[in-house]
Amino acid sequence: MIRKILFSSIPILFLFNLLIVSAQGITEIELLDIEKNKIITMPTNPKIQLETKRIIKEIDNIVKKFNPIPDKGYIVKIP
Repeated sequence: MIRKILFSSIPILFLFNLLIVSAQGITEIELLDIEKNKIITMPTNPKIQLETKRIIKEIDNIVKKFNPIPDKGYIVKIP
């Protein structure tokens, strides 16, 4: 009986071990220049990450007349 439990639990342990995935953090910010239609990448740092978190925390309402893609400027993607 103990052998059956032992042999049936070993494959389950291997399955759990295979499900562990390690992710690598994205270390670059992507800027889209709307007028030139070109993506510019630049490295990020902890200062930029903290500023981004502060800006996100300050958002407190939904803007109904927001144009997600303006005619000029930049769109910023910060991981």
